[in-house]
Amino acid sequence: MRTRQHHGDAVPPRKEPYVRCGTPDEFREDVMRRLRFIPVLLLDGTSAIKTHRFAPARYIGDIVNAAQIFNSKMADELIVIDVGVHKKGASQPHVIRHLAEECFMPLAFGGGINSVAQAAALFKHGIEKISINTAFVEGGTLIEEAAKQFGSQSLVASIDAKREADGRYQVYSRGGTRALGVSPVEMARRAADQGAGEIVIQSIDRDGMRVGYDREMVRSVVEATTLPVVALGGADTVADLARIIIEDGASAAAAGSMFSFYGRLQAVLINYPRADEREQAVAKACELATA
Repeated sequence: MRTRQHHGDAVPPRKEPYVRCGTPDEFREDVMRRLRFIPVLLLDGTSAIKTHRFAPARYIGDIVNAAQIFNSKMADELIVIDVGVHKKGASQPHVIRHLAEECFMPLAFGGGINSVAQAAALFKHGIEKISINTAFVEGGTLIEEAAKQFGSQSLVASIDAKREADGRYQVYSRGGTRALGVSPVEMARRAADQGAGEIVIQSIDRDGMRVGYDREMVRSVVEATTLPVVALGGADTVADLARIIIEDGASAAAAGSMFSFYGRLQAVLINYPRADEREQAVAKACELATA
C-alpha cells in the first residue's frame, strides 16, 4: 500500500507525481502496469441508462449487451449501479446472474444494498465487489459488518459529493437529494475505519458533463486515506483518465458518459480506449508530471 504525500495546494498548477519509479521510462512502465480505466453503467430494470448531474436519464441500451461490448474491448473492470432499485424494492437476480456470467473482467455491483444477506446473495451470483452508498454514508454499519464476514477487498464505499456555494464540499445521499453535512474527506476516513477496501468518489456537479474530473476533490480524498480511490464524474478524454491517476493519485479512473457516447452530437456508442491510446495518454501525462 503506497504512502500518500501532501504537496500544499490541493491542485497546484504543476505538481509532483504521486509515484516515482526511477527513470521516466521506468515510471511510465510502472503506471501502465497499475492503470485501471473503469466503465460505469447505470441499471434500470434491464436497461443501461445515463444521468446528467444525477437528473433525468438517457437510454443507452440493454445492460447485458453493453457489458458484452466492454468485454470485447477488454475493459479493466466494470461497475454497475442499480439506480432503478427503489422502484421495485430489490435488484433482479436473473439480471445480476446474466451480467456476472457475461463479464470476464472484475465486476462491482451497487444500488439498494442494505444488509449482509443481500451482499451474500450478490457474491453468490458471481459479483466480485459490492458498492455501498446509502447504507454507509447515512451512518449505517453495513461495511463494518460485511468486512468481518467477507473481507475488505470485496467492499467499495461509494461517496457522492458536490461543491457548495461557499466552496466547501459536502456528501449527499438518495441520488444527490439529501445533504449530510459531512465532507468527503471525513466520509473517506470513516470508510477506512469501518473496513472498506476501496473508495469511489463521485462529483455530482460533473456527472455527465464531460468537463474533466473535480481534481481538487479527488486529491483531497486521496490525501486523507491510504485506501485506493477511484475517481468518477466528469471525464471527457483519455488524458483526463491518465492525469487523475498519475498527477492526483487516484488508483483508478471511472467514467460513464465518456464510454457511452461519441462525437459532437453525443450519439450512443459504447467505446473504450485502445491500447495505443492508453499508452499515448500515459506517456504524455508522465512527461508533464516528471518535467
